[in-house]
Amino acid sequence: MKVKKLNKKTKYTIVISLLISIAFIIWLHFKYDIMYYTFGYDIRRREWGDVHKALRPSGNLGHGFGIVGVALIYFGLLYHVRKVRKKTFKKFFKIQTWLLIHIATSIVGGMLIIFHASALFKNISGSITLIFFLIAMISGFLITLFKYKPKIRKIIYWIHYYSSVLMMLFLSIHALYFIYLGFRWIF
Repeated sequence: MKVKKLNKKTKYTIVISLLISIAFIIWLHFKYDIMYYTFGYDIRRREWGDVHKALRPSGNLGHGFGIVGVALIYFGLLYHVRKVRKKTFKKFFKIQTWLLIHIATSIVGGMLIIFHASALFKNISGSITLIFFLIAMISGFLITLFKYKPKIRKIIYWIHYYSSVLMMLFLSIHALYFIYLGFRWIF
């Protein structure tokens, strides 16, 4: 297993996405108490805090993190559609540009989804969605950053692809479940 030599655009995309994520975390730290998200914070006590109303998964800000994160993830998945429908989407962007969009939206959207979950694993559909998301993100980083033998690369690619599909399936179940239960949305 060797480390891939990434081209400049891919490096810049990863760095800019990480900088956006870090800037978001800094903003969250100064606007709200970032300790809300750490395991050192007593999870049973944090439900009584003022910050909990905004940052919990069903709170205004927490829900917003989830909706924007999912929108970014869905937009990033257009890369897979572009790979399959080459002739249809050929006029919009090159495949390399779609890959960069996929990487950037997955990093920023993934960070927002993790903040939406806020270390609360109270429902099954959200927990399963988060697990498949983490598998997809880790396998995506492995494909992007390392060189493998073709068989191993293919296996990791299929893990990435099917974990993404399962993540989107459980994400749809998660959203429909809470719409059915009548949980409020931002809109």
